[in-house]
Amino acid sequence: MTGRSHVLDSVPGLRELARRQAFLVRREQLAVLGVSAHHVTRQVAARRWREAAPAVIALTTGWYAPEQRLWLAILNAPSAAWLTGLTGLARYGLTGWHRDEVMVLIRKGSHPPRLPGVRYRETRRPPEPPPDLAAGLPCAPVARCAIEAAGTEPSGRTAQGLVIAVVQQRLTTAHELRSVLADTHRIRHRRAIVRALDDAAKGHESLAEADVARLAAAAGLGLLRSQVTGTDGDGHRRRRDFEVDLADGTVLVLQVDGTLHLDVFAIWDDQANDAGAAAEGKLVVRIPALLAREDPERVVAHLTRIRLAAEHRAA
Repeated sequence: MTGRSHVLDSVPGLRELARRQAFLVRREQLAVLGVSAHHVTRQVAARRWREAAPAVIALTTGWYAPEQRLWLAILNAPSAAWLTGLTGLARYGLTGWHRDEVMVLIRKGSHPPRLPGVRYRETRRPPEPPPDLAAGLPCAPVARCAIEAAGTEPSGRTAQGLVIAVVQQRLTTAHELRSVLADTHRIRHRRAIVRALDDAAKGHESLAEADVARLAAAAGLGLLRSQVTGTDGDGHRRRRDFEVDLADGTVLVLQVDGTLHLDVFAIWDDQANDAGAAAEGKLVVRIPALLAREDPERVVAHLTRIRLAAEHRAA
């Protein structure tokens, strides 16, 4: 059997297993199919297979594809394992938060061999039910992935931005994240994450929007309405970040501009949106996200001046 290049077809079930796991298999999986350690050694010596990890055999040669890196991280663990953190969130569809490092959740005391580019996080409370490798790459629940990821971010601010992004991209809810956070006893940036979940529950779709909402409150503006739908200058339905009623009856529109708004086509798009708001008799103020973060006092001063002018006109 071994020594022949078509061993995948000569061992019943091996090709199906290989395809399901990106051509990476554990030694015990091979043994169950009747492939002995001696047979594995012969295939490795013939350079048809290679040892990817002490317990994992790659049935191909060459560089690992992205899917293979994930399977290798899972199969390298001696017991149940789940993709978690940003790795798991990427599988659920999160965009804009790519990391090269693979994060895997394992049971306490598993002690898998080290792999470059893989971080194993131990837990005494693993997800239920146990992972079924036949169903594909196992992932921890999305809310747990998000809290695990937020707790490993380098700063509280990036942790806040992450949990807001998860809610904004409709992967889970602020309520689910709160529930997981309450069951997590030790985690970095807990207070920052709680504040971000408060912002997400209010409908803020980015950390910059949450910043501007707090600055508007500091400027004494009234209750902000978030994600208001209007019509732009071309007659298309558009959303505006915030609207608030001023004392003289004017509606103030606050638009929060991140770096994506610096693109020339985005500028044209924003101008069309502003033109539609102006046609409705509304006052539009655009606040760069960088300004709100780096010079919040200046933003508060501008908004306060607008509020006081409206109150003067009303009087």
